[in-house]
Amino acid sequence: MSRVEVKPYQPWHAEGLMLPGLAGEPVVMNEVLAPILARGEAASLFLEGELAGVAGLALCWPGVAEAWFGPTVVTRRASLGVIKALDLALRKTAGRLSLHRVGASILKSNRTAARFAEVLRFEREGTMKQFGPQRQDFLRYARLF
Repeated sequence: MSRVEVKPYQPWHAEGLMLPGLAGEPVVMNEVLAPILARGEAASLFLEGELAGVAGLALCWPGVAEAWFGPTVVTRRASLGVIKALDLALRKTAGRLSLHRVGASILKSNRTAARFAEVLRFEREGTMKQFGPQRQDFLRYARLF
């Protein structure tokens, strides 16, 4: 298994993300990420020099943050390494920021993302009906520290 490296996020890293627009339009990731990054922090994961994903936390209020992850074509090839690196980074960041809860909202039809969250020890809390911009249902997950 190859080692996944975690590095500070840089704006050019967003160019390789595979996030479909929830309303069907093309997504300009740096525009989407700018307000999220203003409320938290992010890191990029690399496998043998290739971007394997970008992850971050947006702070909601003291002790609580919202997690997000943007995969790339490399993510599946390095899924175990990505999960281990994300888990370690999440635990370290939660400790450093004194977080007791990290949440995640996942499009209900995205079973791969839901399974990814579950492997990272997020627990499903319920369904948010008509939450998305096209009234899509989302699943609510959380991990307590």
